[in-house]
Amino acid sequence: LRAVATGVQLWSQRHALFPALNFCDRVQSQMASVRENHEMLPHIVERLHRLDRGFSTWTAGVFAPADFGIAASPQSEATLQKYRVEHTFLCPDGSERLFSWHTRLPGGWRILFVAEASPRKMFIGHIGAHPPTVKFH
Repeated sequence: LRAVATGVQLWSQRHALFPALNFCDRVQSQMASVRENHEMLPHIVERLHRLDRGFSTWTAGVFAPADFGIAASPQSEATLQKYRVEHTFLCPDGSERLFSWHTRLPGGWRILFVAEASPRKMFIGHIGAHPPTVKFH
């Protein structure tokens, strides 16, 4: 993981680095903006690693990121109602999903994700600047 030098490299190696995660295509362009020595890259890699590790060991019940040392929370209902379009992304399986769960990164960045029990999949829908919310827009 320490050898990841750019967002493009992260994207090209995502399947090997984070086998439990499925990335929406839109994340590719977000990662293209993360150049070498970008201050956010180590934070992104670390958080994706934690999500991957946590999700790969999740076996039953509701996925609880805190159980895996990940600070994450869902968006408020008010945000999901007002900014539903801005939080809905096309996933690799062809389905659009509403991304509520997010983990915070420094500088106001967020990783938005969806964890599903059946079929067992985790989707990463957004890595970047804070998307609009009722408190931040």
